Amino acid sequence: MANRPIRSAQVISPFGVGAMMDFPGPESLIQAGLDAWSNEVTKDKARRIENEGRLAKNLGVDFFVTPPPFDLSKPHTRLPWLRFPRWHFCPRPGCGLMKQANLDDNRPPTCDVHGKTRPPTMLQMRFVAACANGHLRDFPWEEWLAGGSTAMSLDQIRAARVDGAKLRLKSTGEAGGAGVSVELVRFNADNANGTVLARRTLAGAFGGDPVDTANNATPLSRMGVRCRGENPAIAISPGDKNCTDCDAPLLVVLRGAGNLYFADVASAIHIPERTPGKLPEQLAELFDDDAFVRRLLREASKSDDGRLGTDEAREAFDELMQWIQVSDGDLELFVREFNELEPFRQLVKMFSELKGLDDSVGLDQDGLLAILAKINLDGRPLGKWRNLPDRLMSRVETLLRGKTEEAGHGDEPYDLRTREFKVFSQKKEEVEGMPKSILKIRSNSLADYDEIVNRYFEHVSLLDTLRETRVLKGFSRLYARSGSSSAYRQLLWRSAPHAEGDRWLPATMVFGEGIFLRFRGEMLAQWEHQYADIHRERLKTVRDNMADLARRRGVEPESSHPRRVMIHTFAHLLINQLIFDSGYGSSSLRERLYFSEPTGSDSGMAGVLIYTAAGDSEGSMGGLVRMGEPRRLEGMIRRALENAMWCSSDPVCIESHGQGPNNSNLAACHSCGLLPETSCEEQNRLLDRGTVVGTLENPDCGYFSGLCRA
Repeated sequence: MANRPIRSAQVISPFGVGAMMDFPGPESLIQAGLDAWSNEVTKDKARRIENEGRLAKNLGVDFFVTPPPFDLSKPHTRLPWLRFPRWHFCPRPGCGLMKQANLDDNRPPTCDVHGKTRPPTMLQMRFVAACANGHLRDFPWEEWLAGGSTAMSLDQIRAARVDGAKLRLKSTGEAGGAGVSVELVRFNADNANGTVLARRTLAGAFGGDPVDTANNATPLSRMGVRCRGENPAIAISPGDKNCTDCDAPLLVVLRGAGNLYFADVASAIHIPERTPGKLPEQLAELFDDDAFVRRLLREASKSDDGRLGTDEAREAFDELMQWIQVSDGDLELFVREFNELEPFRQLVKMFSELKGLDDSVGLDQDGLLAILAKINLDGRPLGKWRNLPDRLMSRVETLLRGKTEEAGHGDEPYDLRTREFKVFSQKKEEVEGMPKSILKIRSNSLADYDEIVNRYFEHVSLLDTLRETRVLKGFSRLYARSGSSSAYRQLLWRSAPHAEGDRWLPATMVFGEGIFLRFRGEMLAQWEHQYADIHRERLKTVRDNMADLARRRGVEPESSHPRRVMIHTFAHLLINQLIFDSGYGSSSLRERLYFSEPTGSDSGMAGVLIYTAAGDSEGSMGGLVRMGEPRRLEGMIRRALENAMWCSSDPVCIESHGQGPNNSNLAACHSCGLLPETSCEEQNRLLDRGTVVGTLENPDCGYFSGLCRA
């Protein structure tokens, strides 16, 4: 089924692969796996995102594909959907007969006991069963019926159904599961209502702990019904060659429950690869054009010395960039910068990939020649690059060392945020040469701001234009598992592509604007030296709760470092104030946190980007950036802190020892510090106003306490 409208951005979240969505009819459908996407979409070069190398490297893919918009005139490009749940029931009063449909049925089944003239259309069941490993199946009606007090076994129930007996759903209107029952009924000529052979209500079917694998912690697991590795999104059912024996406990949930699907989304702000130089901006931006760079590299590979010539560059401009007027001087400068960097960047990229596959690969002349033999551009080996100048080794070593240093921050193998943090923190004169079509940064001098900014912040950047790429890298059920293992990505594919050049994931690009604030390092160090121990003790309950939650979910616990909690809480307070000052809705603003713990001589990252992004190429209209200008930013921060000093739920809120999701917050509630789920990176966890403005017992322990009580 493909005739179902959905916005492209919704394909990433909240209705990505594996998500169930209700459509008019009514009918419930599940989005099919990535294997089912049309080749017209995945092979369309115009739908590919190939210039987001940092994010692609982090996720282990070669490119991204943007979901196609719904278009009635292009049926082959529509996204595929499957019918789920498969079990249906007749809604006609007094009937309730059940029938199982196929995943690929275009229309719901009809109840055939009411004659062939306008038989009633059956509706889908409200209940499904899921496990914490991301698998999903229909509610096990036959097994549930056999597990009751009835004398019939599962084999007898199935034999009776083969012999003509039918399942029937009955509802009495009683509250809870006791008001819904399933019956096994045999019809005959003497009894139009049928003879009930077995009956059981759904009382006791709900609840339990789906991550407690050692004990039978759910009602279904106590009956011996456990997960069989089913995944209807990629049409995997028991007996399928791709079906794995999961054996995890199953939890019964409503098909529209909020915990049935959590999209695991990775994102990155696009950072142009080129450093600022003397090139005109229009030419500098071409180094981010993947197709144009590959054309130039192909031309360079034909030369005897592996370098691009001005004649070849002029030919490429005339063929692919006719609308750009390039003077001879600018062309020579462009070619010089290209030859200084691009061939070596390709070598570094290949070396890093080979090193990840084989630690024995060494950075020497033989190793680089082996890499050269593997580089191909449209099937053409770059063998003539063996004649690169003697500076080959030193240049590659320098670039590779820069990549290694950049990847040295954070837990991810190639930390996405380190590069962003460094670029956003650049001085004004360093930012001016940056290509501005995708990322436009203005950096005012701190001297233009009042003391409130000078004292607590080290840098302020205004991003008039930014581009964020959001990628669906997997999903989980029952519990959100951001940054989860590759097992959750496998749920997207029936057979994932493994060949280099074919690996992809769905993604969308959104454009917008933002305000970046970098906290002053010396002030942070002074605050942590004086009050970090106080906050660690206060946050002990939160730390224990987060550790217990992580243990139960099988993931690493999130850091509850006082610096991180302070930055996160300040971001929420600032967004809440921006809602009133800038006119944006609360769900339109997002936070992006930059945090790493200080180690040795490394002071770590401490910053926050507040931004808004829209799906069209224009982004937003500048109202957010305007609030970061001098004489506006100071007043907004002051008002945010004044509001944070007293919550309408105080003193209950400020004295809380645990509140919010999983008791993972201290002084933060809906009246002061929480945001919509679309705005917060941490699902409204790890928040505490005490780290920002102090507490009743110790009013000076907040990072901004000196300002609040001035």
